[in-house]
Amino acid sequence: MIRRGTEVSMREIAKALGASRECARRRAARQGWPWRDETVRGGRLRLYDVSALPAEIQEALNAPSTGVEASDKMSESVPPGAEALAGRWEALPESRRAAARSKLAALDAALALSERERISLRAACERAGGYSAATLAAARRAVRGLPARLRAAA
Repeated sequence: MIRRGTEVSMREIAKALGASRECARRRAARQGWPWRDETVRGGRLRLYDVSALPAEIQEALNAPSTGVEASDKMSESVPPGAEALAGRWEALPESRRAAARSKLAALDAALALSERERISLRAACERAGGYSAATLAAARRAVRGLPARLRAAA
């Protein structure tokens, strides 16, 4: 996994930890990991000396890859299994679950309106009211690939 001799990028550290780059970056700042900047095409790359990183991070970097990578955006990742979604849903506070239910209801209304009146989904979202088309598009991406029975429970 370590490519530049004894230095690694934040992307490689995050991948080894199974965390987002932002999470790993915050940890590096909090724990004061030493780094150096390298000029690369498009800007600068912060490199961390592996020998100066905490033992836990060094072990993660040297462990064989599982093929599972963290994603910065949920829309770019493969939808998680039903069990994982159910666990994440249950972990949410009731206020967040209520807001999600409301968005999904508005999305369903907009989809029905779009089919019934043969108008664009954007126009249907605007007519359905309550949420912007962008908000409902994000809700649609969040439940994409989810079976209808689980989506109804959400």
